[in-house]
Amino acid sequence: MKVSVTLFLLLVAGKMLAQVPSPGTFGDLVQECYHQAPEHAKDTATALDASHDDGYAQGYCLGVLGTAISLLEDSGKIKVPPDPTEVPTQRAKTIIKEYLDKHSAESQRPAVLTLKKALEEKWGN
Repeated sequence: MKVSVTLFLLLVAGKMLAQVPSPGTFGDLVQECYHQAPEHAKDTATALDASHDDGYAQGYCLGVLGTAISLLEDSGKIKVPPDPTEVPTQRAKTIIKEYLDKHSAESQRPAVLTLKKALEEKWGN
């Protein structure tokens, strides 16, 4: 019984740890923000897996961007201009993509540092 419980816990923990992203690079963050799983219309299970992958990537992206925006605004480093037609995190997705296009060498730098630079360049005080 102990062996089967231990094995079960190792399998569950391994699967959970595989889904936890590392802090990663700025390029990794941009990739997650623009991730789209390939079309898998063959059957319901693969379509659900693709949908899960897309949802996870978008949740990770928007969570990181939303947190960065909040922290940088609260500290006075940035001021997000009001725009009633678009959510700040969606605008931030565009900002980081444009920043990476202009500064491709930054793709391998830590995501948090380069994200801060990109947002401050666009919205900095």
